[in-house]
Amino acid sequence: SDLRLDNQLERKARRLSRRRRSPERVNAGGVAEVVFRNADPELLARARDRIAQSKVPAPTEEPRQRREVYQRYASKLGDRSPQECDQLVARQLMSKLLSGRKGQELTQDELIRVGRVLLEGPVVQELEQSQGEAASRAYVGKLLTQARPIVEQHQQAKLAKEKSKDQGMSL
Repeated sequence: SDLRLDNQLERKARRLSRRRRSPERVNAGGVAEVVFRNADPELLARARDRIAQSKVPAPTEEPRQRREVYQRYASKLGDRSPQECDQLVARQLMSKLLSGRKGQELTQDELIRVGRVLLEGPVVQELEQSQGEAASRAYVGKLLTQARPIVEQHQQAKLAKEKSKDQGMSL
């Protein structure tokens, strides 16, 4: 894959440097590359190396961060069952995402973010070990499906209460 990318970039750089045109932007394999007229081959090589390095995904801290978020929310729930903790963590995360928004629903991206945090919970981890990834993802999907209407309904009731309070003050 890296070799193929290097070859593609090399061909594109040779073709563009032959044209000898003014600076232009070229999209080479999804990577924007700026090529200058009379470009220095060493400069092109360095640019190609930087582009290739940017294609390599950096090690991420995300799973650890998601685990910490899950644990932070679950630690506030006391001695509840792990399944109940999952339900409440899902609701709390969704509520936090919805807070401050006027009646908007959760987006698909937000649901995915909540689901990723829930994947770090002990029930999901155990399900994944014993029954596989499909079972753990089905469990998370069920949690999200159950929590979403509850949270959105609560958010709507909260907004309605605030609206009626505001109307009462203006009279």
